[in-house]
Amino acid sequence: TVKGSLSNLQPAGNADVNLTEYWRVGQTKNITWGSSPSDQGNVTLVYSLDGTSFPEPANQIINSINSGTSPYPWTIPSAAISETVKFKIYRNLDTSVTTSTPNNIKVYNLALTYPGAMELKLGANYTFNWTKSGAFTLPSNEFKVMASKDGAAYAEITNPAARPTGTSWQWTNIPASYRSNDIKFKLEWMGDTTDFSVPGTPT
Repeated sequence: TVKGSLSNLQPAGNADVNLTEYWRVGQTKNITWGSSPSDQGNVTLVYSLDGTSFPEPANQIINSINSGTSPYPWTIPSAAISETVKFKIYRNLDTSVTTSTPNNIKVYNLALTYPGAMELKLGANYTFNWTKSGAFTLPSNEFKVMASKDGAAYAEITNPAARPTGTSWQWTNIPASYRSNDIKFKLEWMGDTTDFSVPGTPT
């Protein structure tokens, strides 16, 4: 019997921890693979939190998708937060036809919790707060806060030479140049410039 094969499952991660791929909860990312022949019937995609075990059904991404329909868009759940995430795909009718990713990726979450949709006063001080879950050390432990006025491009309002590394930062003496009814803020982790943003409304 000549069996088909599944191969080149991505994301494959990187053996160099400084080049590890980071995915954020809530993002939609494509998982891709090769199938020979293209149509081998249905396959199952599953992820591991410890890089070794692939518990099912808890960690199933999808359990009934045709082998030839790569890529599969996955909206990352909070349950996947880990520093040792790997992926596996196998053929439903013959689980020996399988492949898995060789290296870890890291899944984290980052959310700007304050300020939200509210009024901020010029000249006042406000402490920005955020929550984070996952690894935030390599390749950077810094965060930056950016602001957009009237739909313009975002500009950093934190000090690039002294960015915050915790879960808060104070914007002091908001300048008059930020007077607007349309101010939006964006928080970025410098290790992964995928952002989480919420609007604010200073006067």
